[in-house]
Amino acid sequence: MFAAASTLAAIPLTAHFQDMVLAEYPDQTRRPMKPMKTISRSQGQRRYLALFEELGAALPIVRVIVGPSTDQVAKIAWERELCGNVIPIVASKTPFKG
Repeated sequence: MFAAASTLAAIPLTAHFQDMVLAEYPDQTRRPMKPMKTISRSQGQRRYLALFEELGAALPIVRVIVGPSTDQVAKIAWERELCGNVIPIVASKTPFKG
C-alpha cells in the first residue's frame, strides 16, 4: 500500500505583512492563520509556525527539503538541530534568485 505524497509550504509572516495579504486577497487567504511563535536556540530567538501542534502525534514526515536560500548550510544545520537524525534533511536543488 502506498501513501500519497504531499507538499507543505508555510511562511511565518510579520503581523504587518499578514494584514497586507488579508487586505489584498480576502477571498483567497486561508483563515484563521496560524500565529507565529518563537523558540530559543543556540543562535538566538527563532520564529516558527506550529502547524500541527494540536494533534499531539508525530507526523509521517519522510524528509525535509531546505531552501533555496542564501545560506543553505546554516539553515540545514538549524533543521538538524530541530529534527535530530530522525528525518533526512536535504538541500533544495532550486537555485536562489534574490
